[in-house]
Amino acid sequence: MQINQKKFLCLSLDGASWSGFDFLMKERTLPVITSLVNSGSYGSLHCMLPTFTYPNWASFWTGENPSRQGIFAFNDIGISRGLLRKVDWTSLKSPTWLEQISNNGFKIISIHAPLTLPPPQINGFVIADQHTITTEDFIYPPDFAGILKTRFKELHLPKAEQFFPHGGFKDSSDIDKFIEDQIWSIKQTKELAEYMLTECSWNVAIIHLFATDPLQHALWHLIDPRHPGFEIEGHNKVVKFFKELDSIIGHLIKIANPTAKLVFSSHGFVSTKRIFNISRALAEAGISRRRLFTRKIVKPENILLDHKALYIQNKKFGNGDTANKIIRAFERVRDPESGSLVIKKAWHARELYDGFRQDGWDVVILEFNEGYTSRNGDAESPILSDLLKPGKDYLIGTHTQTGVWILSGEGIITQPGFDASITDLPPTILTYLGQKVPTRMDGKVLPVFL
Repeated sequence: MQINQKKFLCLSLDGASWSGFDFLMKERTLPVITSLVNSGSYGSLHCMLPTFTYPNWASFWTGENPSRQGIFAFNDIGISRGLLRKVDWTSLKSPTWLEQISNNGFKIISIHAPLTLPPPQINGFVIADQHTITTEDFIYPPDFAGILKTRFKELHLPKAEQFFPHGGFKDSSDIDKFIEDQIWSIKQTKELAEYMLTECSWNVAIIHLFATDPLQHALWHLIDPRHPGFEIEGHNKVVKFFKELDSIIGHLIKIANPTAKLVFSSHGFVSTKRIFNISRALAEAGISRRRLFTRKIVKPENILLDHKALYIQNKKFGNGDTANKIIRAFERVRDPESGSLVIKKAWHARELYDGFRQDGWDVVILEFNEGYTSRNGDAESPILSDLLKPGKDYLIGTHTQTGVWILSGEGIITQPGFDASITDLPPTILTYLGQKVPTRMDGKVLPVFL
């Protein structure tokens, strides 16, 4: 095939999980997803630790592990200032496959894909991700913004926080509105994608549907029948969202008419049992007696917290002693109700991944046992807290390391249950497009081609 004959459609669902999809597919709520599964290769997607969107999308864009990019959560270390800054496209330290195919003549559409702010200057059109702050700097090329503003009265940028009622859900009407807001969000993305897929010239299109993430954080108990809070009336309300999602996926595939399509998620979901308070755990370990704040050094500790990642300035402490102390203390924490360990393993980032590049810092990454997650917290609150119903933290569902992937189309074999790593997707995409796979990539080409 020549470049202009190939059309590759990539649909990203933020946090899709087989543990939720399997039940919905049995209910025949997802006919399009079911059809893709039956006509292509699919399986579980092994994602990177920590189980956040950004380190995994750094791996998706580069084909490398998070250590090589220095991206472990929502922020990276600004070494010169000793502060954390929000990660973005400029945080990536390696070339991306998106830039590679752009340089080789492929025309690209990217809509709301994570880390695409500032929008990369590629051969095509980019609408940046959900963390855009202004309404002027999220579109490339800049003159395309005027075209979109003429076509749409308002460009909706999906942001989770705008849908959550302050203080949590007070009654069922709040949940109803929340679900409708998420449906509205994916419809806005669909309208934008439909316009760009039909009006713009393209070979590769990447469309990120974000609303699956906030919906599952807040309402996982109405998705997974194994959750103790599951009830059928609420489940039927959530089904409306997934039916709309499935319909949108089918609609976009139809109008795009790609030669191949990939559906994937950069992490999955599982029920939250309890929330681990990092600041209290540090205090009990004798490392800190004060509240620790994200994105700010708290002297004299010089420890920065970013949910499931801790950054320790080892020039002050020396030889990783504090990091080792944290690891030993955290791996001993048990749930007093069940007696089970909360943290499966606390890792040195340099032990977990090769290519660690954060000179002067130790990074500790927390791998939780199923159902536990963490927040920075404060030293005065309990080390573990319950979350049995949706509250202000919206963590009824938490991220897990197992996402989904489905690949189907011309030249793709039908193969069920084939597990893959998120770093396998870039070399597989490049191979399908007839492009050279860089040797620096950690992943392998999946055996899915005829």
